[in-house]
Amino acid sequence: MSQLKYHSAAVALLPKPPRFSESAAHAVRERERQLGIALPDSVREWYSLEDAAGLLGSYSNDDWPINASQLGEPFENWFGQGERDFLSQNLLIFMHENQGVCNWAIKLTGDPDPPVVNEETSAPGAVWLPCADAFSTFIWSQIWDRVGPETVGVDANGVELLPNDLEFLKSCFDQRPTTWGWPGRSNYRFENNDGRIIVYDGEDRGRGGADWHVYARTIPGLKRLLEKIWHCSQLAESLYGDRESEGVLKQLRGSLGNE
Repeated sequence: MSQLKYHSAAVALLPKPPRFSESAAHAVRERERQLGIALPDSVREWYSLEDAAGLLGSYSNDDWPINASQLGEPFENWFGQGERDFLSQNLLIFMHENQGVCNWAIKLTGDPDPPVVNEETSAPGAVWLPCADAFSTFIWSQIWDRVGPETVGVDANGVELLPNDLEFLKSCFDQRPTTWGWPGRSNYRFENNDGRIIVYDGEDRGRGGADWHVYARTIPGLKRLLEKIWHCSQLAESLYGDRESEGVLKQLRGSLGNE
């Protein structure tokens, strides 16, 4: 996939990278003709891959991507608010959350790799807020969150992300792109040689703190990762895992305690 300009990093994460599809590219060109617009380069590149919408759905939370042939279509009744034509507002809706909690759109700014915005339809007077600095960043983040070489992991739900903890993570790990909006207010990503840490921080949206996900390639690697972040917030007492990773948690709670 070296010919890709915008999505090479994203597809490189996949176990079976999609190929360019002439039929998909034709569908994109046909949609551009119908809408009377030229899609941004990164959007055209993504939808010219085999089953691009299906891939996006597979590497999300079973969300509902929109096929290229339906991009820019007006909605007859937008969540009980009547007819809406977002394209007239320079917004290209491309995915709905699987329970209707939110929607994602490309902001047509004239940039070849435009930003993504997010609207939470459950909020009164919902507005479109920044989600990703570029469409390619959004695609990469969706895939990176769910694909990797890690084989073990632990999670914690509703654990506050304190400012000092965030600064610690930034100083001790390689920080990957941050996105905003669903599933958290801010979605942080960190990595080192042992694995990854994803923090979906929803504290400022009343979601009861942050959801933490820690993934490692090996059990020793998971232990090293957890030893680094054990002191963060209430992680020590809140983390949980499967049978294999629970053994690591039990060992650390015995040696490091719950604080």
